[in-house]
Amino acid sequence: CTAEDSTVVLDVESGTRAGVDGCRPTIAPDGSVLTRPAALLTPILLRDGEVLLGEEELLRPFPRDVQGPLDVVGFDVRADGLLAVVTVRFESGRRPSRRLQLWRDGRLEQVIQLPELSLPAGAGRLGDRVEFAPGGRAVAVAFPRSGMQMVVVDLERGEVVLGPVSQH
Repeated sequence: CTAEDSTVVLDVESGTRAGVDGCRPTIAPDGSVLTRPAALLTPILLRDGEVLLGEEELLRPFPRDVQGPLDVVGFDVRADGLLAVVTVRFESGRRPSRRLQLWRDGRLEQVIQLPELSLPAGAGRLGDRVEFAPGGRAVAVAFPRSGMQMVVVDLERGEVVLGPVSQH
């Protein structure tokens, strides 16, 4: 992520470099680049620097009668285009509410409630790392580094099936 809050992408075949808005890139199987704005509490997911999912879409799984800021924490995309996005909503007087949202072609397919695991300040947040299993039937949702807790979500069952456990 550059000082201008953009990501530099190197095309290995041609040697060309291009910039896209946002940071924390994930390269999709189609070659597009998924990023999010660098600021905290940003309810936006970008594809090649353009808004892919905005606040209106990402708020759908949360109760409409409760207010509070929303943040895109982490994301990954499966080879068939299924997009996994971890969002957290900070509601006044309540613990943060964290969801794994599964999107395909602009449609919300599934929402899975995630546990709220907290660590000391500066340790990152659950969902900073999101990764599909090699077979694509499960998603790991984790903190940014080893030694912290993680959960594994079975997509067929739509629930957390492992964790919280220490990640290594």
